[in-house]
Amino acid sequence: MTDTFNASDAARDFHALGILASQGRAWLIDAAYPLWSGSGFDAAAGLFEEQLDFAGRPVTSVPRRLMVQARQIAVFARAALSGDFPAGANLALTAGHRVIERYLQADGRPGWVFSIGRDNVVADPTRDLYAHAFVLFALSYLIRLDDRPEFREAVRATLSYIDSDFADPVHGGYWDS
Repeated sequence: MTDTFNASDAARDFHALGILASQGRAWLIDAAYPLWSGSGFDAAAGLFEEQLDFAGRPVTSVPRRLMVQARQIAVFARAALSGDFPAGANLALTAGHRVIERYLQADGRPGWVFSIGRDNVVADPTRDLYAHAFVLFALSYLIRLDDRPEFREAVRATLSYIDSDFADPVHGGYWDS
């Protein structure tokens, strides 16, 4: 068997991928963004819901993880920046402020706590490298939306914490908690 390039097969595959990408984008704009900006966002708390049930209702019995907040902030900021979902800007900025207020040094120690309860009390004080990376991802999108000093300060504090608490000074690289 020989591996040969077939231009017509490649063109057909590329066309099929384009169709799938268009369908995925339409699903995001028509279904996912409206769902998560509606029942997936707790306007009173200014935070995204941790999860929704199969009926699209918030599941309120679980803590809100930092990673979920950061991911949703990045998703909605990107959607606003691309023009796909302009209302995402307000959601991302609101959640960005609340996440800084409620997760960064929430227990008096440096770094971001892993999760908080609906009562805003720390549910899991673990500092997780992966969650900190997601925070940097979210903050980078927030800065693109609105370059506020509090977002840049949160980036500095996060990078400083990662370098002081996750870095391996002997072998290089980083360790997770």
